[in-house]
Amino acid sequence: MGIKLKPSTPTIRPPKRTSKAPVGFIVGILMALGLLGGGGYYYLQMQEQAKAEALARKEAAERRAREAAEARRKAALEAEAARKAREEAKRLAAEEAARKAAEEAERKAAEEAERRRREAEEAERRRREAEEAARRQQADAPAAEPDKEDTPPLSPYAAEVLLTGSDCNLPANVAAFNAMVDELLSRRDFDAFTAAFNPRIKAVMPELINGDKLGHSAYVRCRNLVQAIDLCLLADMAGPEVLREMLTPSGREYRNGPEAPQLFFKWALRDKTQPLHTLLQNFMMNEGNPANMGYAIRLFFDLWERTPERDRGKYLNLAVACSLVSPAVAQSATKVRDANTPPLSMVQVYDYFREKDAAKKLVTDIKKLSVSQLLYVVDVRLPRSEFEWVLKNLKYNQSNWGEAYGSIRYRMDRAAQKVDPYTSYTFEEIRKEGGICMDQAYFAHTTAKCAGIPAVYIVGDGDRGGHAWIASLIDGVSWQQTGSYGYKTGRFANSCSGRWLHESVLLNQTKKTTDEKLEKAADGMLLSAYLMRIGSNAEARGAAKFVTSAYPLLTAGWVNRVRVLSFDEKNMPETEVWRSISQNLMRHGRKNGELIDLATEVEDRYLMDAKSSSAQKSAMKRSMDTLKRTVGEGRSDLVVEAIERQGRLLSEEGDIRGLSVLYKKQLKEFTDRGDIFQQLLGQYMNFMGEEATERQWKAMAKDVEKLFEKHVRTGGGDHFKLSKEVAIQHLIADAYEKAGDSKKAEKIRQDAETRMQASRDRYQAEQ
Repeated sequence: MGIKLKPSTPTIRPPKRTSKAPVGFIVGILMALGLLGGGGYYYLQMQEQAKAEALARKEAAERRAREAAEARRKAALEAEAARKAREEAKRLAAEEAARKAAEEAERKAAEEAERRRREAEEAERRRREAEEAARRQQADAPAAEPDKEDTPPLSPYAAEVLLTGSDCNLPANVAAFNAMVDELLSRRDFDAFTAAFNPRIKAVMPELINGDKLGHSAYVRCRNLVQAIDLCLLADMAGPEVLREMLTPSGREYRNGPEAPQLFFKWALRDKTQPLHTLLQNFMMNEGNPANMGYAIRLFFDLWERTPERDRGKYLNLAVACSLVSPAVAQSATKVRDANTPPLSMVQVYDYFREKDAAKKLVTDIKKLSVSQLLYVVDVRLPRSEFEWVLKNLKYNQSNWGEAYGSIRYRMDRAAQKVDPYTSYTFEEIRKEGGICMDQAYFAHTTAKCAGIPAVYIVGDGDRGGHAWIASLIDGVSWQQTGSYGYKTGRFANSCSGRWLHESVLLNQTKKTTDEKLEKAADGMLLSAYLMRIGSNAEARGAAKFVTSAYPLLTAGWVNRVRVLSFDEKNMPETEVWRSISQNLMRHGRKNGELIDLATEVEDRYLMDAKSSSAQKSAMKRSMDTLKRTVGEGRSDLVVEAIERQGRLLSEEGDIRGLSVLYKKQLKEFTDRGDIFQQLLGQYMNFMGEEATERQWKAMAKDVEKLFEKHVRTGGGDHFKLSKEVAIQHLIADAYEKAGDSKKAEKIRQDAETRMQASRDRYQAEQ
């Protein structure tokens, strides 16, 4: 075991040497070479064969891959063909169904018409027979008095008048329509008038509206049609009872006699300046609330009555603007703290500006301002003494009135210590005592209004906290901001609609966006609003689409179109229509950020419900990314809203982890903007809600605190930036409180208050 034995080998005896040894040696060598050559050739042959087999296998694999790809391509083509075939089949089926439905409807209509014709013939035959019998029976008897109660009165609006066509403005036709209006004002039966004219107007609308094409020039030439629509729309929005009340004798003494209300409506309809039409146009352009139309038409009448006839045309825009200021604004309280000097009413504001314009005391020629501009003049709420103070003490002109903002000395003690140095808050006192940004903006924009200059008060949030500044009209078209100090998030309130708008709506105005240039848009919106109310949906949508096609950057036009499309909930547009509108709004939003805001509303209301949860999240993310690329820093408010929509969806699904991923990323991205960081943190905490566990709250609080300490917190002495940081610290403390760590929360609050108090102490109150 373990011993390896060598294999035995046979003993080979050497051959005997002979004289033929050289020949044998040579033969042996030749045989060896032959064997070696044969083996080498065999080896090379095997190698070539292996290569050929490998190449064949590779070619076979490639062939199979090509065949598989071709099979997949054919399968895809067949699937696409099958899909198209299904769609075509559906389309054909739908068309066939529609054709059959149309044929069935046409057949039924023909049958109904034939039935009515036969019934009418039968009724006529019976009537003639009855008349003949009555004549035979009462040949010698006196005629009986007809029963007036049983005889329906003939409608005063039944006579035919032309609303369109080349003959509609012939004197006889105009006179016939005027007679109907006079009868209406006498009888005050607006319900009967609208019942008579709504079907007539509906019948002629296809002549003016074809798809999204509006024959505007033809429309404005149809005097009777314009007036009929204006009356019907006014009655619908203000309410017939309001108009009846205005026209009903009440014992009130009118400056223009007892017939004043009727004279007012005749003037509003027939004056060459088209007062009622102007009122309705500007009501639509400024997105007026229909609920306010009753208030507006009453005030319009009051202003008309107190204006001499020679001045009504000159001050028409002023009267319209005063009438369109929302009652919530027109009746709001003044900031002047003197109960003994109440603010001027809207009627008194109108009288004041007419008086000062006639005396040439105003900085502007108020007669040349448009209604949209005047809305930001007449919405001021001040006693007359403040108006007079401005004209006496301030000598700025229209182009430099913004300097009034900086003329008010800034008081850090008011900002830091919340000092209130005012007794009456009059212009004189503000100029004497100084103030902070809100006082500067109040002083500058309200004094501008008193001088007849359109101006707005703008507010916005930024890295240094909330701020207030102004924008004012510096010439006939252009607006200029003053005191913004780099803030780009400013918003102001529209005096008519009450809707908050971004300051870019004013700053981007040009000669192409004046009221005169937008008359077609105003008429399109007016028509669509009226047609929507009488159920003429196709024409209403066509008129609304005409406005957005012709004026794609007009916010009011898109708002009107969305309102018209969604008016009939039982006949809502297809998803593709809403998707197209959303895409167009986003595209035009590059030049008008308000349209992006509207696009997100359309997305939320009319598109999201049709998508799955994952599709909604993807759509929201795409929308947010588009916003960031499109609007930049100037409309960060839209980005914040887009993030909030995503957060709300995740919250509704109870997806705390998804919330964490979303907000950690967004908070990190906006650490250089304290205002956005604060808003996002507030959203995050709100969406966490009561469902989140203490552990989840603690993880969230730690993440946010880390970001705050590393990127947001500063050591500088800027009081306003510090105030923003302290507000964020309090939110972080609240998060730790929800995490059950009261000790940590209190520590953060104490640190925040210590920092804040140290900053306050630097600014002692003025003596």
